[in-house]
Amino acid sequence: MNRSYPAKVILLGEYSVLTHGQALAVPMSTYTARFTQLDENEDNDLRALMSQYLDPICNSGLLDDQRLRVDFASGRYIDTDIPIGYGLGSSGAFCAAIYDQYAIDKAEDLVELRSDLRALEATFHSTSSGIDPLVSYTDRPILIKDGLVSAVQDLPLDNLYLWDSGLERRSAALIAIHREKLKKGEFWEPWSTAYLPLVESMIGQLSTRGILEKASMQHLSQLQLQLFAEMIPSAVKELWTAGLGLGTYSMKLCGAGGGGFFLVCADHQEAIPDLIPLRQS
Repeated sequence: MNRSYPAKVILLGEYSVLTHGQALAVPMSTYTARFTQLDENEDNDLRALMSQYLDPICNSGLLDDQRLRVDFASGRYIDTDIPIGYGLGSSGAFCAAIYDQYAIDKAEDLVELRSDLRALEATFHSTSSGIDPLVSYTDRPILIKDGLVSAVQDLPLDNLYLWDSGLERRSAALIAIHREKLKKGEFWEPWSTAYLPLVESMIGQLSTRGILEKASMQHLSQLQLQLFAEMIPSAVKELWTAGLGLGTYSMKLCGAGGGGFFLVCADHQEAIPDLIPLRQS
């Protein structure tokens, strides 16, 4: 069976996880990666690109390198519509697909599986948490708590959407800004006493009861507007504050912010033009 490997969205905890707080990541099947086959003389540029990706990943020691290289030389490749640079785990889905098809000894334990997938993705990014490929490989929501991972029940995401700002994002610079702000008392107090407890409460609502309360999303949106002003471009901020005023939708960061996608909790898909459902109907 030619299965697909979904994108990943960090639903809650995109910054709190950096200080060992909780986070909840979910698969998004609107965007996927899957294996496909090129015709014999089709797209030599794509073959060269795939070869470039394979060289580092084949040195991981986790894969049947010979079979992998033979298959890709014969035209097998991974086709994906996951946007690159949007924080949706494009490289994670690639690694999940490769591991699923070519791992010498596939791990079943979630901790070992994360370790293997982290090692594969690190060949792309030097470092990896292993979360992106783990979500894509298992196609399950993953809870990160105290540095450990666990799979949780499927979640009701019917009122959650992505909205594309159309803006470039530079996550490394924004994360650096956040780390500096953590050193300041005027930021640390609301961060530790209001923001982190709210994120953990919302993760608890979702992972144990399957509930995401509208009032909690609105509160989170207000706190992010206060604490993460640098991560919300001015063009997005106008839409963000309008939603809080109307009460029909609320926005939050999706990943580092600064551009790309933003997460929207809305009463209906027409609340903002061009909303993309987090869950496919």
